[in-house]
Amino acid sequence: MATSLIASFVQKQPLTASTLPVVLALLGYVVYQTFLHPLARYPGPFLAKLTDLWQVNQFLTLDQPYHLTRLHEKYGPVVRYGPDKLSITDEHAIPILYQKGGRMFPKTEFYDAYGAAHPNVFGMRDELVSLQCTSKQTPGNHS
Repeated sequence: MATSLIASFVQKQPLTASTLPVVLALLGYVVYQTFLHPLARYPGPFLAKLTDLWQVNQFLTLDQPYHLTRLHEKYGPVVRYGPDKLSITDEHAIPILYQKGGRMFPKTEFYDAYGAAHPNVFGMRDELVSLQCTSKQTPGNHS
């Protein structure tokens, strides 16, 4: 049904030189996000591979956490719920994702905002400085 609608539209409105690049770019984006993106192998809703806009209604109705639970029931412990987002409920992934020291996953620029006005351990990106600060805060160390 949808294919016949598209075919009839294309017959009535032939692609002009200005619309063809837009259609090809959109098609290329869909192919990349669906098959070539590093997260393409993870299951999830089709629209989630393309855009975060499909979640707008869930955020507005405060249904997003419940919807993620339903997605995990449908797709399993790892779900792609956005073009660059994964939700993971596998307990075996915790030591890998939240490893001590975090050398495989260093903190990104996102954390700069948390330590800008008042430097703190959470916002520090330099691992050596963070270790020095946390070692000073250990119980029994009163220096």
